[in-house]
Amino acid sequence: LVCSSPLALSSKHHSPSSPLPNTSFLSNTKMVSVDELISQILSKTQKNITALQKSLESALSHNLNTNPSHLQRISPKNHSLGYLYLLFGMKEKNGFVECVEYLIRDMNLDQIRKGIFRFGQIMHAYAARLREAKQYERALRMIQFVIEIIRPSPEHLTPFHADYLMICLKAKNFRLASNLVDQKILDIQPELTGLTPTDMLLYYFYGGNVYVGLKQFVKAERFYDTGLTVPAFAQSAIMVEIFKRFVLVQLLNHGNFLGINKSASNIVHKHMKSFCSSYIDFANAFTDGDAEVLKNVAKEKKKEFAEDKNMGIINQCIEALSRRNIQKLTATYLTLSLDAVAKHINLAGAREAELILLRMIDHGEIAARINHKDGMVVFQEEQDNLNITDRVNYQINQCITLAQKLKNMDDTLASSHAYLARKNGLRDDVFGPKNEGKSKFGRVLDMFAK
Repeated sequence: LVCSSPLALSSKHHSPSSPLPNTSFLSNTKMVSVDELISQILSKTQKNITALQKSLESALSHNLNTNPSHLQRISPKNHSLGYLYLLFGMKEKNGFVECVEYLIRDMNLDQIRKGIFRFGQIMHAYAARLREAKQYERALRMIQFVIEIIRPSPEHLTPFHADYLMICLKAKNFRLASNLVDQKILDIQPELTGLTPTDMLLYYFYGGNVYVGLKQFVKAERFYDTGLTVPAFAQSAIMVEIFKRFVLVQLLNHGNFLGINKSASNIVHKHMKSFCSSYIDFANAFTDGDAEVLKNVAKEKKKEFAEDKNMGIINQCIEALSRRNIQKLTATYLTLSLDAVAKHINLAGAREAELILLRMIDHGEIAARINHKDGMVVFQEEQDNLNITDRVNYQINQCITLAQKLKNMDDTLASSHAYLARKNGLRDDVFGPKNEGKSKFGRVLDMFAK
């Protein structure tokens, strides 16, 4: 099922099949009262916390119903796990947000890690409540605090990255979001962070959207590309939304749709284009270079593009085609009238052509001078960019910094039987028992296999 809107995903995306505690024993357990459950929580010690967790899971299976007065009887510092589970009984009630914040401020991290996937679910509900109330600053402050506590290092991805970015997008606070997405992610440890495949996909979807908002389309393409190349055994609505944006930013970056990365799963290559045929039609029209045809395609598909909340970037693509066509004129003409420019690239008139030319000159895309007296444009030789050397040196240093990490990752991946098996649609259990001490790639693959 393809979700009609990227933001629609945010309200229901956090119900994946997470690796939660084994609940096969629950069918033989009887329902206990909240007071009895609280007594169990207060009597349990760190040594028998596993038995307590089984009781708590049993209570959840019987539709636990709690209120703030129950939680006031428990100290989050001493009984974080019990406090966490009792929060499930009041997710839709008043006081839920305040109780979650009380847990965050005073939680026992070791206990929370025992129920880390349940903690992720509570935090997603917390983020959703504050998003609906438009209390963005409050949510961002607490979620950022949780990210810092839960992640083993800044290079680790957590389930809360996606919540943080989604709220930044709702608040249109791209500066805060850029601080998070600019941090390179090189590792995941679901057993410590509670990360699920859904969380991972949403991070790259929302992160790409952040870069689109900042008009950093190259970085946006990289995020969308990463989202499309995560291991997949079934089609995902989030991946479909990522693909739509991926097509559009490729048009902005390259002038045509280059296709899906070869590293993407077979199911992505096989079905994605059929799910997004309208975007492929738009890309084909863009590649043909006729602005009028492109506008007609956008008009025909406007309802679908609007439902996907992609009209903004669609309009940017339409303007980008006009700019590309103008750049082609600079290779042919030295002087041209504004009317002629408008005619060559199918614009409404000289005024529209002038506005586009002024923006291109301002952004350094072309070197030109407009003579308003006679309505002529003089295309000039581009000036040498004095900062070109500094930019190249910076990029070289970036490559050197990452080269060793990339080589190590590549060596690990090339020798991974699990990766090769799953890339071809097989499970790695044919290779025998899972080994201890898995690599970063092994952890990614295990997470998506669950």
